[in-house]
Amino acid sequence: MTSIEIEYCVPCWLLEPAVETQTRLLNEFGQALDGVTLTPGHGGVFIVRANGETV
Repeated sequence: MTSIEIEYCVPCWLLEPAVETQTRLLNEFGQALDGVTLTPGHGGVFIVRANGETV
């Protein structure tokens, strides 16, 4: 199984795109995933990791 983490910049207002990405991943791969977590960050970051590896 695959675990996904989406790290997004809070001050840059990237929560909405992070939630949209999370929703799309769950809709597409739902049962094949262990989970999709959102992690607040800063500095313009928007990173998607699968099992700890940046994709």
